[in-house]
Amino acid sequence: MKHLKNTLILFFIIAFSGIGKAQNCYEVIKDMSGIDISPYQIELENAACELRQAFPAEFQDKFKVYGFGFYSRQEFMEGGFQAIWDNVVSEIPTEYYLIFGKQSDHTGIYTKFGVDVKLPERGSFSCYTDIEREYINFSVLNSVNSKYAKFDNHLEDYYEAEKAGMKELMKIVERAKSCCEESSMREPCTLCPENPASIKAMLKDNDFVEIPLSELTVQEMVDTNGIVKQYSQLDIRIEGKNIDVNTDIKEFLNKLSLKMEGIQGTISNFDYTNQNCLDIMDIIFETNESGYIPSAIQGKKNNHKKSDNNNLKYRSSAHNYLFKVDVISLIDENDEAFLYVRNKSKFDISDYDTS
Repeated sequence: MKHLKNTLILFFIIAFSGIGKAQNCYEVIKDMSGIDISPYQIELENAACELRQAFPAEFQDKFKVYGFGFYSRQEFMEGGFQAIWDNVVSEIPTEYYLIFGKQSDHTGIYTKFGVDVKLPERGSFSCYTDIEREYINFSVLNSVNSKYAKFDNHLEDYYEAEKAGMKELMKIVERAKSCCEESSMREPCTLCPENPASIKAMLKDNDFVEIPLSELTVQEMVDTNGIVKQYSQLDIRIEGKNIDVNTDIKEFLNKLSLKMEGIQGTISNFDYTNQNCLDIMDIIFETNESGYIPSAIQGKKNNHKKSDNNNLKYRSSAHNYLFKVDVISLIDENDEAFLYVRNKSKFDISDYDTS
């Protein structure tokens, strides 16, 4: 009898000592950081349960929050970071989820975050387009990084960053319930960033270089016949020099296209008053290689749903290029003009003479 009692005690110790297995709303898949994360699990569990409770009842039991940590040397394994994400996603037992990935490397513990969000595509979430779903990932990750930065990226405050990400997703879920239904649209349902500052942050976080302008003139146009898809004519002034952005970009890319195929470009202006932000978001995310790119998102990149906006009609297949230049102009809330430029190259551009 005593032996049986000891066996039962041992069983319960083992059953409840594994972080995540006994949890209901937040599960730690694995963590290779080497630190004790158990003191933070109660707060994370409570935040995850609050997030789950925000979902419509039909989805609550199908949603869960997951966390995992890995060391960056795993980048050199076959498949790199993407293989790690693919493996984690393949093991997720719930239909919908929020995953937090935390990277540790030679510089410290939890030096970089990644997120992957999968939401339902019916009911209260039916009106979100693929590009808006990608923006949800950005929005949650941005909240995580912003909160972590406020704590000077102190590893023991990682849980505060994850809680901020859950809070951001909960806002999105609550908004979806209030504006989007399969049977009716009670109010405009869009995830457009609320102000130019949010767009600026999104651009910079997705590899765009910010260039302050002393002057910006924009003329609306749509010309998608060439290798450069033009949605705006941009004339700028920098340090006393006038530049015709469209002409310069077209000339450069046309010269490069004589030497190889797979050259692309886009030129556009973010005009919040015209509600073209979804089209701008499409350009931003279609070739996004910043941070972690979950395979579940990559699989949708070739099938973006078109927005109702009549301004931009171009949808390219992601990564269907060797060299791509994206140019977006913007006037912020302070009436200051900026140009954002991103070059995506699959080869060393310096090896090619375009003079």
